Amino acid sequence: MEKNNGVEEIDLIELLSICWRKLYAFIQGIVGILVWCVRLIYKKRLYFVAATLISAAIAAYIARPSNRSYRMEAEMRINVMDAYFFHDLVNTLDLFCKNKDHNSLCYNLQMDCDDCERIQKAQSFFYIDEMKDNRPDRICYGEYKADSTSQVMEDRLLVRLVIKDSTDINKFKDGLLHYFRNNSIAYKTNNERIEQLEGKIAMLKNETELLDSLRRNEYFKKTNPDLRLSGSLFLTEKEKQLYHTQLLDLESRLNEAKYQKAINADPVNFVSDFYLVKVENGLMKTFIYLFIGVNVLCFLIMAYLAKRKKIISFLEAEED
Repeated sequence: MEKNNGVEEIDLIELLSICWRKLYAFIQGIVGILVWCVRLIYKKRLYFVAATLISAAIAAYIARPSNRSYRMEAEMRINVMDAYFFHDLVNTLDLFCKNKDHNSLCYNLQMDCDDCERIQKAQSFFYIDEMKDNRPDRICYGEYKADSTSQVMEDRLLVRLVIKDSTDINKFKDGLLHYFRNNSIAYKTNNERIEQLEGKIAMLKNETELLDSLRRNEYFKKTNPDLRLSGSLFLTEKEKQLYHTQLLDLESRLNEAKYQKAINADPVNFVSDFYLVKVENGLMKTFIYLFIGVNVLCFLIMAYLAKRKKIISFLEAEED
């Protein structure tokens, strides 16, 4: 340390030396604690072996086949409303599960109470379109934060159920379909959609029949510059060249409308049956959690017993 014009200055080398000594002492302290922990574990190894065996026994009991929970998922396509609407409906079911309100589950899903008691969670997740090209790029398993580069796909959801006993899981899909189908808003909106489809089918069918009748009309072979078929259809000489293209286009639109009515008659459709994703409380996963928790608790108890006199003395010491 030097004095310059009455101001004390600390030499840079001396400052670095002080910092290094402090850091070295800190590292020594950490190493000392780790060595002490290893010695304690070695001395009390029989207790830790016993804790591990207890963890294995508890894990085997918790993860027994009759108590396992299965995570099932299926993609759901939406024909009316949007993904946010049905996401809220699924959240309502999940609220019933959390409150163990099995009577409400039975009423809404129209299922036996024994089956409803098997449902532990009901969740749904949004499909995210990153490129805004109407194609799913990823599934948002957390809270979606809107931005300018991506958007939620409003015509589909991933539905997840966590249930006990994975047998006969298709009944849960039927129960969900009943729940969504009989929602008053979805039911009314879907009926309006079906009525619009029926009107579209009738219109396309009429236009197709009118245009197809031209093929059998003897006047088609004549050079008539302008042949009127109905109040909305005209066929000129130039349009006759596009006759087959127009007919195929009408038939394609008619078949698509019929397909939509037949396949997508309900407010929602499941693309597939529910499939098993994972076992929520599998044996290995449960054992690892219990192994860590029980051994940490065992270590804290052993550490307290080894240092209890110093701990009690520290706690009972009077403040200066």
